[in-house]
Amino acid sequence: MLKQEQLKKLIGLAMYAVAFIMPATNIPQITKLFSSQNATGLSIQTWIMYLLFGAIPLFYAFVNNIKPLIISNILWTLVELVMIYGIIRFGVLSDKNDLGFLITINTIGKTLTGFGLICLSSALALFGEDLVSSSHKKGTA
Repeated sequence: MLKQEQLKKLIGLAMYAVAFIMPATNIPQITKLFSSQNATGLSIQTWIMYLLFGAIPLFYAFVNNIKPLIISNILWTLVELVMIYGIIRFGVLSDKNDLGFLITINTIGKTLTGFGLICLSSALALFGEDLVSSSHKKGTA
């Protein structure tokens, strides 16, 4: 049976492997997008949300100095940026029509607005919780 330290080391090594392997699982998708130069069926909103929400675990990993998560999240960010670029390049910009470009810009704007509202409501909820807990502390002091 493995000792506690051996198990921790084994899991740590597995995390480093996963940090590289998981982002690499999108290589076939990226290859297909760039070789076919066709973004049909790919959602730019999804990839933008992956990018935006992926920033949270990246910052968490940096703040807590968790190297496998830093590596993994940097690689995921690169995958997401490449996919977003490809979807814009081979989806909207390949059509050469202004309507498609405007729809994409509108979609990106809506996505960023939704993300901003989520962040703002979360910040307000945390601020409200802090106000309530600090008023309780003052009331009991």
